[in-house]
Amino acid sequence: MLIYNKIKIPHLFKCAGTSLRRTLVKYDIQGISYISEHDSKDILDNMSWCTNYNSVSLVRHPYAYYESLYNYHKDMPVINALSTITEKDYLNKIKNFDTWLDATLDLPKFFEESYRLQAFIKELSSRNGFLKSWFMNKPLNELKPDDFIGSMYSLQVNKMLWDDTQTFKLENEVPLFLRHIGFSHNLLQENITADKSSVLNKEQKERIYNADRHLFERFGYER
Repeated sequence: MLIYNKIKIPHLFKCAGTSLRRTLVKYDIQGISYISEHDSKDILDNMSWCTNYNSVSLVRHPYAYYESLYNYHKDMPVINALSTITEKDYLNKIKNFDTWLDATLDLPKFFEESYRLQAFIKELSSRNGFLKSWFMNKPLNELKPDDFIGSMYSLQVNKMLWDDTQTFKLENEVPLFLRHIGFSHNLLQENITADKSSVLNKEQKERIYNADRHLFERFGYER
């Protein structure tokens, strides 16, 4: 989460948040009045000095989001809580995209096995503070599967975006986003790797659409 030029900017996973933060810190750190990574909107709602600020966010097509998140998890297993679970032979299964997709599209179902939820909480609470901010009104050891509400993308949007957050597509609206927040350098795009053509098959796309249809509609993406 950033506050830049009196605008709240949530940092959704795999939506250029790290590139944005580094670019602003390098070229206009004076414009930043708050900086973190994936804090929830509740954190800022409790900060009276910024409650009236508007919010904007970069978002990504759900298909590209899951492909990028999977590649990130696959390449960085140390911080991938889903791959640290010690179920017999699960470490090998999670390397399969379909198995991983099952977990990330239906978190409540995945966490019905209590040891999975416990491992997930232990991993993230020890490495990142954002999980505590997402559930700041409830002790982590009291979390239940239903607290995770749906897919990973849906969970992030629920915890980090306000209902009136204006969104800009990472694929083709970065210049508009930069102008909107008042950043004069068009340098962010240089640090964003363009999405390659999707390698998802029809069945995988259908599963993502069924899980995140409301995000397709909210962000204005086609199937």
